[in-house]
Amino acid sequence: MKKALIIFLLLAVIALGLPAADGFWVQKKYFRLIELVNQRTPMTVEIIDYQHGWFSSTATLQVSTNSLKKNTIGANSSQKNVQIVLKEKLYHGPIIYRSSNPSDTFGKYLTWALALSEIKVNQPELKLNTLAVYRYNGNVDFQFDCPSFVYPTELLNETFNIETLKGTFKFSKRFKHSQGVISAASVDIPLKEGHQIIKNISYDFSLDRNSFNFWQGKRAIKIGDLLLSNGDKVRVQNTLITLADKIRSQDLSSTLNAQIDSFKINDTDYGKQNIVFTVSNLNIKTLGELGQKADLMDQENAPLSAKTIELTPLALRLLSDGINLDLSTVDLNTKWGIIRGNASLDIAKQEQAHTQFYTVLNSTTGKADFIFPAKLLNEMLESRYQALVTTQQKNETSPATLVKENIDRWVLAGWLIPQGDNYQVNIVYKMNQLLLNGKPMKIPSLPISDSQPTNPNR
Repeated sequence: MKKALIIFLLLAVIALGLPAADGFWVQKKYFRLIELVNQRTPMTVEIIDYQHGWFSSTATLQVSTNSLKKNTIGANSSQKNVQIVLKEKLYHGPIIYRSSNPSDTFGKYLTWALALSEIKVNQPELKLNTLAVYRYNGNVDFQFDCPSFVYPTELLNETFNIETLKGTFKFSKRFKHSQGVISAASVDIPLKEGHQIIKNISYDFSLDRNSFNFWQGKRAIKIGDLLLSNGDKVRVQNTLITLADKIRSQDLSSTLNAQIDSFKINDTDYGKQNIVFTVSNLNIKTLGELGQKADLMDQENAPLSAKTIELTPLALRLLSDGINLDLSTVDLNTKWGIIRGNASLDIAKQEQAHTQFYTVLNSTTGKADFIFPAKLLNEMLESRYQALVTTQQKNETSPATLVKENIDRWVLAGWLIPQGDNYQVNIVYKMNQLLLNGKPMKIPSLPISDSQPTNPNR
């Protein structure tokens, strides 16, 4: 009997003491999390008040929605810094019961976790509910529901609106893995002379973070309908954009696939569009160093000149490791006809890193094959000639005549290959030589400067 009583008292002490112990851990981690939010996001979050309790704590936060920091170059000082005050309640584990309604089913609001936090906002401009659960294994589950969000834009005297914004996320211990989905029923973005309206948009991801703080995995953006009204009306329906990464040894490959079911400008429907682009053999170590350096310089608000000096050697080293660019699919429908083709660019791996950008061309090989409508080339050239030809020259020779004369000359030279109502071109670059349909072409001088800083005393 005494042993049972001792065990019961011991369990009671643990049950009552653990929430307080967890509370101190939660407070420490919570302040650290706010620091990371301020460092890694455009928001500024300030803890106005933090009240530590035995079974729960409360935090009052002030969130600044102005993404421009005080020292950021180009910041508009006249822009109002909109602020939102939030109340967050943090429950301490291990047994968390959140309901205060006796009629609720027991267990519905019962959670076994290290800690749990809730935010509830019910304001005219923002309605928001969030729930974060901190597990004992180090995982974090987070979800939010925002039925409506209204953000005033004073310059346009209109409002930025989001309807039915939802999200669910999972993060593993030490944020090594993350996955989730965020969606919105409608987003209305006011423009200077119109609106951009997006409906049924979602973003889902499953990512892993490597030792260089670089995230790789799968991402997908879906947009049911996008309408841009700004003079002309542009409408895009059923858009799917995916980005998938693959790791082989120390190299990263990423494939971007963009598909559109319908692309309209005013009353003209251009149909389906599809592009597939792959970047291969990116050295993860060099890419991670480049990303970390760029991120650090962004946090320090370094000027562009300093970024160029510091990042150029890393960029050259990344190119020296060898890269393959493959535009495997281009299938675009236009008012002139179909544009179809593919292109690739290979930069060979070098034993010693490049020190100047122009030397990269020595190890570069490229090729491209495209078929495009003759009407497209005719219209582009005629528009250009109309802008360049003087009134006197127009009286002598019309732009349409100049277009025909030049295209006929290019066909005779072999630079254009007629195929019915289309033209075909084949481009090859190798050993610093450019071939257009097998014909040598002069390479224009590129304004590429030395990557090394110039010494004024030399």
